[in-house]
Amino acid sequence: MYFASPHVFAIQIPSRLRDSGPEVYNGEKEGSILMQEVTSPMSAGLAVSAGTMSRLRTIAREEGTTPQDLAEKAIRRFLRQEARRRIQREEDAYRAMHAELRSVYPDQYVAVLGGQVIDHDPDQLALFRRVEERYPDALVLIRQVAPETEEVYAFRSPRVDEL
Repeated sequence: MYFASPHVFAIQIPSRLRDSGPEVYNGEKEGSILMQEVTSPMSAGLAVSAGTMSRLRTIAREEGTTPQDLAEKAIRRFLRQEARRRIQREEDAYRAMHAELRSVYPDQYVAVLGGQVIDHDPDQLALFRRVEERYPDALVLIRQVAPETEEVYAFRSPRVDEL
C-alpha cells in the first residue's frame, strides 16, 4: 500500500519484518533516517523521497514485481548483513577477552553483548533462557569458553591415485 504526500512516499512494511514494536522510518531527504512512534500498533511505514520512490517503481516495473516486494527484499538483506556484522563484532570481542575468560569462566558458557560479558553459566540452556528474557531483541553471542579460542576440525579425505 502506498501513502503519498507532495514530497514523501511511504511503503507499508509487513509486520513480519518489524523486530520490536511500531516504528516508522521517515526519510525527509534521501539517506536520512529518523524514528518516531506510530499510533497504530498494527502498522509501520517506510517513508522515502519522491526520487527514490520513482527509481523503485521503475526497477519494480522492469523486474515484474512491486515496489513493496523490492523494499522488503532490500530490508531483509540489510538486516541479515547487519546481524552478521554485529555478531562478528561480538566474536572479535570474545577473542580479545579469551585469555581472561579462560581464567574466570573455564568451560562455562558466556553471553557477550556490546563487547562485554553480560552473563555466564555452566548450563547453556539456562543461560540462553535468561538472555532471551532480559535481551529479547538483541543479538547476543553465546559461546563456551574452551581452552582454544577457535575449534579446529581435521577431516581425512580418501585420495584416489592415478593408475
